[in-house]
Amino acid sequence: IAAATTPAVDYNCKRRNPCDPLLTANKFHYPHARDKKYVQCTVYGECFVRKCPKGLVFDDSVSVCVADKCYTCDDYNPCEPLVMPDTYFYPSCSSNTFVQCGAVGQCYDQHCPAGTSWDGTVSTCK
Repeated sequence: IAAATTPAVDYNCKRRNPCDPLLTANKFHYPHARDKKYVQCTVYGECFVRKCPKGLVFDDSVSVCVADKCYTCDDYNPCEPLVMPDTYFYPSCSSNTFVQCGAVGQCYDQHCPAGTSWDGTVSTCK
C-alpha cells in the first residue's frame, strides 16, 4: 500500500468549496491540502474539514482514509489500540494478505486464498 499523494487540486470550506453546489454528483468527500484531512459535504451543501484517524491519510481514489503505510503484526500493528474504532481488518504489505484484529488487541497476519487479493473496500479477499 502506497501512501496517498498530494492531490492535484485540494479543497477546503473557505475557498475551493466543492459542496455548494456539489462539485460532482453523489461525491461527498474531497481531498484537502493536508493528506491527513479531507473535506466532507452534506446533501444540504454544508462543508466540513475532517481529520483522518491516526495513521491514516485520505485517498481520493476511494474517498476514504487509508493506511499511510502497510500494516503487519510485527512492524505496524493496527490492533492495540485499534487504529480505527470498530475496524478489525486492515490492508497488509502484499495484495494477497491482510491483518485481522481480535476483540482484545490480538493481531493476525492472514493470507487470501490462492488467486484472490485483499479488497479493503468490502473487507474480504476476492
